[in-house]
Amino acid sequence: MDGQEFANHLLNLSTEVENFINNDSPEIMGLIARDHFKESFQDEGFTDEAFVKWDEVKRRLNPKTKGAKASRKILIGDTGDLGMSIE
Repeated sequence: MDGQEFANHLLNLSTEVENFINNDSPEIMGLIARDHFKESFQDEGFTDEAFVKWDEVKRRLNPKTKGAKASRKILIGDTGDLGMSIE
């Protein structure tokens, strides 16, 4: 490979990197963010540097609460729509 071929190769690589940064990486980052958000709902907490569990909710602490409401995850609600709302 001579100098001109190497320069063309670098130019092609820079074009590929630019395309990745402008087209592919935003989609990949969005998928990672969505999955992290949904995982937070399932784990009942958020992870920044360390996992921080959400405070317990009154309905699960109340001994009078029965059925699904007594054991359902904190923000799932009756339908689960909130956790599934992000795409």
